[in-house]
Amino acid sequence: MRHIAPAAAAAARPALRKRGLAVAGVIADWRKIVGPFLAESTAPEKLVAGRSLPEGGRDAGVLHLRVGSPALAPEIAHLAPQIIEKVNGYFGYRAVARLHILHAPVARPGNRPDSGAAPAPRDAAPEEKEAVRRQTAGVEDDGVRGALQRLGEAVAARQGGR
Repeated sequence: MRHIAPAAAAAARPALRKRGLAVAGVIADWRKIVGPFLAESTAPEKLVAGRSLPEGGRDAGVLHLRVGSPALAPEIAHLAPQIIEKVNGYFGYRAVARLHILHAPVARPGNRPDSGAAPAPRDAAPEEKEAVRRQTAGVEDDGVRGALQRLGEAVAARQGGR
């Protein structure tokens, strides 16, 4: 058995580079970097690298930060030096010189263990599962048939209460 994390990071790298976040850990570790309070209401959008320096390095960049609540934006602006310090500490070098605050919703699906989470979905009834099995019986590939059955059962479970 092999760990999936290196392969997942390698697969995600091209998409994350488009956003300017070549290091996927910033997104994954945002809660650890800034703490739970800020992580609930902010999210890194992209990191724009600074200009190239004559000696070959790069100047520090700009972190574009989503802030979910307009009322929180002034507080985030006030805390910018501390946030920049924490992000630079995460990178281990001066990667960020300033923040650019974006007023946009911050989605946090499944990231709120202490909040009132949605109830667990119900399981499909035995008769619903059997109906899905009959409908997918003609699919020859075992993997495809299994995936279709799981999907059908999930749909049946969601629609069962209606």
